[in-house]
Amino acid sequence: VPERVLSDYTFALSSFIAYENRLKFNQLRRLRVSQKNLPVSERRDEILETLQNVKVLLIAGDTGCGKSTQIPQYLLDAGYDRIACTQPRRIAAMALARRVAYETLNEYGSKIAYQIRFEKTRTLRTRLLFVTEGLLLRQLQTDPELNQYNVIILDEIHERNLSGDFLLGLLRNLVRKRDDLISEN
Repeated sequence: VPERVLSDYTFALSSFIAYENRLKFNQLRRLRVSQKNLPVSERRDEILETLQNVKVLLIAGDTGCGKSTQIPQYLLDAGYDRIACTQPRRIAAMALARRVAYETLNEYGSKIAYQIRFEKTRTLRTRLLFVTEGLLLRQLQTDPELNQYNVIILDEIHERNLSGDFLLGLLRNLVRKRDDLISEN
């Protein structure tokens, strides 16, 4: 390959990469602004401070206020790890894992992952795992104290279904047994 062609190709490729990076940077800048405008962001410090003093925290907010995407990120930023966040539906667990991974610039399936009945992106480095309520119930059968988790978030628990109701009761008893477990509803 002639040196001139190689030089032109290298220049075009580096220009394209720079352009792509600028687009991503602008997109992330807009994302950060929109995150700060979410209603839950006003309560970030209060939520984290409260979690230092209690084992169970109930958070309620309107649809779209950022509960499902932002609170797990706040916990990660504050140094919590081994977090499970339940969802009543498989598609929600998968979509939230992708969204939170994108918002935190983590590789999908690395620090932030999902696990549903026959599929998982979880690795040894996973710190935040989105799971279905049914999967967490199955994990309770083999690990009755859920020692693999430090924090459990029951998202969308107000939808009231059999799995969610069972989880509420079982976690109520589990929180009494485990001093280190934090549960958010």
